[in-house]
Amino acid sequence: MTKEQLVSILNSDDLNVEKEEHVYESIVRWLEHDRPGREANLAEVFSQCIRLPLLDEAFLGRIPAPFACALLLSKDSAEAKARLAGTNDCPQRLGMTASEMVICFDAAHKHSGKKQTVPCLDTVTGRVFKLCKPPNDLREVGILVSPENDLYIAGGYRPSNSEVCIDHRAESDFWLYEHAGNRWLPRAPLLRARIGCTLVHCCGKLYALGGRVYEGDGRNALKSVECYDARDNCWTAVSPMPVAMEFHSAVEYKDRIYVLQGEYFFCYDPRKDYWSHLAPMSVPRSQGLAALYKNCIYYIAGICKNHQRTFTVEVYDIESNTWSGKRDLPFDQATSPYIKAMLLQGELHVFVRATQVMVEEHVFRTSRKNSLYQYDDEADVWMKVYETPDRLWDLGRHFECVVAKLYPQCLQKVL
Repeated sequence: MTKEQLVSILNSDDLNVEKEEHVYESIVRWLEHDRPGREANLAEVFSQCIRLPLLDEAFLGRIPAPFACALLLSKDSAEAKARLAGTNDCPQRLGMTASEMVICFDAAHKHSGKKQTVPCLDTVTGRVFKLCKPPNDLREVGILVSPENDLYIAGGYRPSNSEVCIDHRAESDFWLYEHAGNRWLPRAPLLRARIGCTLVHCCGKLYALGGRVYEGDGRNALKSVECYDARDNCWTAVSPMPVAMEFHSAVEYKDRIYVLQGEYFFCYDPRKDYWSHLAPMSVPRSQGLAALYKNCIYYIAGICKNHQRTFTVEVYDIESNTWSGKRDLPFDQATSPYIKAMLLQGELHVFVRATQVMVEEHVFRTSRKNSLYQYDDEADVWMKVYETPDRLWDLGRHFECVVAKLYPQCLQKVL
């Protein structure tokens, strides 16, 4: 990489780095690749790329003398900071402004009928933003936030204008969210169109598992699985699941994928392309929610064989291959809660859409509350920690929530 190419990248406000120290380290690695040929340009690269006020004072004190000279710094870090007085208005990089937010898909604004909106909740500051909605207003997409904070959506269906049509044509769309532009970028489509598939990141690749289609004699669950390689932008088919599944959950742990639904519990090894059976949960239920927390799989709520909702919580210890029970979720059946599980700030949470029915002057009125509960594993209790602003939007029965680091200045602010 030439000096000009390096500067054009590292001088950008849109650089996705959490610390200015990463910019410094990138320049040092570039230098070491060809020190004799690049050392003469070091001071110029530093001056054009490094934003000194953003460097930590302790980090400044550890910079080797030759590099400190190139940065025009005193070896006394306090003195160096003093020389930077008056430059604290230095703009931050894009990555330094990121906030971890809850993103809700399949929401509708209360004034827009069926038109979808994608609210983003900063539960720490209370701010609410809006993400660019999926292209073609896609619904019931598979959603994934990768370890690199890449947000993907796959499959789904396009809403019909018909009031009587309930069968939707599955789509094979696959999109990557661009944070800086608040837009969706197309990627290679799925091999198989599917609604409500589950996306999992494992061994550096993405996997789309199951879902459903409306074909032939009606609604059919899928057992097919496909793997996406971002480097080649292509999908390949891998071994299908032992049974067809929709509304299933999946998590990754130590380069294996664990899939749960009803009485089924499977483990997939991508390197061997092989599925194995594991001991099922004590209370078989479908449409439950799986989350990996402290090296255990929490399987939360669901629907039993008698079609009744249950708020049972069970935990699978992966290393010991055992299940144990935890305290049920503290929800009332009468509120018809719809629940999603997630990790937020490293802690286990559930996001709940509950419906309250009131009678005012002999008229039944309904209202919905969207709340966030955090789990305390030591006390085995769930505590409400956040409630969304009243009636900004309505969440559908098939709403989904994910957590990602987003950049407020790239989003539309709502509150």
